[in-house]
Amino acid sequence: MSENMDSLEALIVQLRSSMQKSVFLQVIEKKNDSIVLQVGANSEAIIGLRIHDPNRPSFHVSHPQMKIKKNGDRHIRETDSSNVLGAGIEWIVNQLAEHGVVMPEFID
Repeated sequence: MSENMDSLEALIVQLRSSMQKSVFLQVIEKKNDSIVLQVGANSEAIIGLRIHDPNRPSFHVSHPQMKIKKNGDRHIRETDSSNVLGAGIEWIVNQLAEHGVVMPEFID
């Protein structure tokens, strides 16, 4: 197993141990340097992870996020972030488990 996959597998173990037992985390795609997970029963609650820096370790992450325009319109868009640490991924996964998307920080 590659060092990248070892880091991804360790992250999955960390995520599963930090989540509520009622929320499942399913691996739906696995490659040498990346993994795609479904969070909970919502088929849209998908997070893609790839190693950004194996020495840190940090990750490149893609996930659905709600965006709110000035006029109040709400749209869900795929968002990418780099250099995300394990704690940040836990937060994203918890948002996906609770809402199916990552919600804006401030919402009316």
